[in-house]
Amino acid sequence: MTLPELITALEAAEGPSEQLDAEISHFLHEEDFGRLDENRPSTGWHPSTPAYTASLDAALTLVRNGFSWEVGQDITFYISAIVCGHDVHASAEGKTPALALSVAALKARASAAARELGIEL
Repeated sequence: MTLPELITALEAAEGPSEQLDAEISHFLHEEDFGRLDENRPSTGWHPSTPAYTASLDAALTLVRNGFSWEVGQDITFYISAIVCGHDVHASAEGKTPALALSVAALKARASAAARELGIEL
């Protein structure tokens, strides 16, 4: 799954997913956001895999140090998240706060990495 495919899958997710948690973990351990379109197989879910899609605390670990974040919900139960820092601004919607923050944090990480590599997203 490529990072854009992962982001799309997270945006479409109806709730927590151990498979998506495993995909997120795989990208974080690769620490190579420079190859954003590369299809890399995940090693699958493991009991130590953080529940990024279920836990706001786990999703918060996806936000890079020095970046700010916000998660909100309006009266219509519309959930959104914003992650900003170092000329990077990423926003996302999700069915849960953890999903919205996971997507926004991954978008921000990808954008920051692309800027560092001189790649236009």
